[in-house]
Amino acid sequence: MTESQVMTEMNRLATYFSYYDGHHTWEDLRPIVEDLAHPDLSVITGKGTLNRHDFLGYVERLIGSGSTIDVVQMISVPPDGIHHTIDVYERDGGTVRRLVSVCRFRDGRMIRVEPSNPADYNVVYDMADKAEFSQRERLKFKDKKVMPFSW
Repeated sequence: MTESQVMTEMNRLATYFSYYDGHHTWEDLRPIVEDLAHPDLSVITGKGTLNRHDFLGYVERLIGSGSTIDVVQMISVPPDGIHHTIDVYERDGGTVRRLVSVCRFRDGRMIRVEPSNPADYNVVYDMADKAEFSQRERLKFKDKKVMPFSW
């Protein structure tokens, strides 16, 4: 990738991560992640490999769980990758998981995610699955005086 392409991909990846701020919904993030994810995407986890369809479902659940992400570092890994370190927090800000991965790109889209420790992705995957309500359901109650549960 040229320096310009690297900067473009870093900006796209940073934009994707920025949507995990506790305020955005799947509907907000969906067009960004669909554009970012290559049709042949593979994400390595400790339980196997996620394809694009599975990854999109995971992203929907993760943002719906209220999890937030802080980007710690992003650097270029020639010829086609971006090494990133992110911290993923549960919705209460408590549990944090640091993920260190290399995202590989083809044709301007993320084609492969290679974590340094694939088992860390299992923890974040489980974090997304344990949400009691989807974000869409929680938003229905945000202006009510009585919340359906406390978080």
